[in-house]
Amino acid sequence: MKLIINFPCVLFLAVVICFSSCEQDDPLNTEDILYVERNGAQTAAQIFGNVSSKNFLLILHGGPGGSGITYRTGAMINRIERDYAVVYYDQRGQGMSQGHLNKENLTTEEIAKDIDALIAVIRHKYGSTSQIFLLGHSWGGYLGSYYLLDEARQENIKAWIEVDGAHDFPLMFAEQKTLYDSIANQQISRGNNTAYWEEILDKIAEIDTEDLSEEDIQYLNGEAYIAEGILLRDDVLDIPSIDLNLLKYQYIDYNILTAFSTGQYANDILTDQGLLESSLTEELHKIKIPTLLLWGSYDLVVPPALGESALENLGSEIKSLVFFERSGHSPMYYEELEYVNTLKDFLETHK
Repeated sequence: MKLIINFPCVLFLAVVICFSSCEQDDPLNTEDILYVERNGAQTAAQIFGNVSSKNFLLILHGGPGGSGITYRTGAMINRIERDYAVVYYDQRGQGMSQGHLNKENLTTEEIAKDIDALIAVIRHKYGSTSQIFLLGHSWGGYLGSYYLLDEARQENIKAWIEVDGAHDFPLMFAEQKTLYDSIANQQISRGNNTAYWEEILDKIAEIDTEDLSEEDIQYLNGEAYIAEGILLRDDVLDIPSIDLNLLKYQYIDYNILTAFSTGQYANDILTDQGLLESSLTEELHKIKIPTLLLWGSYDLVVPPALGESALENLGSEIKSLVFFERSGHSPMYYEELEYVNTLKDFLETHK
């Protein structure tokens, strides 16, 4: 989370599809890039894996301002792409996506319509029977939840996976303060970095979650990543995996300066539109498809209480919540193998 921070045929004809020259012919090990153009934006989707399976895992990255390819870890390649095709998608105005964007065409609903278009393109190219699993991390959890509130859109999706998703910002801020208090007292009792955690307690005591200032929001979110580093050094969290391919994807294959500036632009516009006051909790009952909720127990960015709230409010009869006890905001890095195995079991059950 970054706070500093049936597609109609007539519209389908307006979608421009570009296929990259690096596409491979092997359907069991495809590498493909799609650009889908609609309403002022060209959104990019990199597809890797087994397209012959007709099962596609579409990943909605965090941010706003992130990129899809950062989720392509070694375990994803070895455990998921072998049996599924994975769509590492860059949302409107983010990652490799481009376009002429403004506050009118850079909205949550426009991004949702882009997802409609991308799914239509995938089924056009790889077969109308292709099944789509949707996964959203952090801001992508909000976006995926928003997308699925529409019953017609749910019909496009086989199952939903929310990973540390920010589907309720007021609840998130309130629970951040609660979790800071809990973790700080836990760590002080263990004798871990007591001066740091005592300072945290003093700072959060001054924050009124009923009347948050911009400075409060910046602190709650920004300090969370510093706190994760402290917890990592004190062996509370697992050492996150580092994949050299991830570094290549993000810092060599991308124009990192362009990706950062457009991502910040997208973040600013969506925030100005009231994103940080938005809550979807009371509408989650509309989501009826099978759902898996995955959460880091030490996630100070989007606390585990949001996973518990989602589990309680989702309308699906098939839903479960899994905690990763040695993870922060991104269990796909902290406990990579356990995360991917849990994800794979869910996909296998519902494909």
